[in-house]
Order: sequence, then structure tokens, then C-alpha cells
Amino acid sequence: MRKFIIEDPLGLITVSLPDKHCVFCSHCSDVFYDYSNGPYMCLCTKDNDTAQWEHCADFDDVDGEGDNNGNK
Repeated sequence: MRKFIIEDPLGLITVSLPDKHCVFCSHCSDVFYDYSNGPYMCLCTKDNDTAQWEHCADFDDVDGEGDNNGNK
């Protein structure tokens, strides 16, 4: 599990997501979230079905391990 951190006007939102989730992929172009429930939809530049992220052959880790802010 990795931490995904969203900088929201209401403050920082931190959620734990699986290591190979779309939000940690370099092909993820947009993440939609609800401040009370966290991320609920991602868009992929390769037009992959992001609902099937656990089977994606195109996953390209943004920065190795750690969260999306570069923290290990």
C-alpha cells in the first residue's frame, strides 16, 4: 500500500491505495476525487480501462516506491 496525497483547499487528504493503482502511473492524466471519500475516477492517456487497473500491462510507476510527493 502507498499513500496518495491530495492538496485540497480544505487541507491535505491522504488515502492508502494499492502499489500499482492508476494514481501512481505515469499514464494517469487526471484524478477525480470527493473530499470526503477520496479518489473515485482516473483517466489514462493510453485509453485503458482504469477500473481494471490491477490487470494493466501498461503500468509505469511514476517514481518507484513512496507516495506521490516523493516521500519513501
